[in-house]
Amino acid sequence: MIIFLGRVNDKGSAYKEFLIITGIGIHLAQGWIRTILETSSQLNKQQAEQLMDRIIKQLYYRDCRAFAR
Repeated sequence: MIIFLGRVNDKGSAYKEFLIITGIGIHLAQGWIRTILETSSQLNKQQAEQLMDRIIKQLYYRDCRAFAR
């Protein structure tokens, strides 16, 4: 099975990536994920959960509307 992560628009511009992130995650999380995936080719479930937990916490801390009212 071949998985394609990429985008082609109506004008033919295209890019292919092994990782696609949207929103503020592009700025905060993409670097962490790339570093982890480049250093170790496979993540086990525990490592993936720890990485996602770290990223979700960081995104929550940086969200200006995420506070108790």
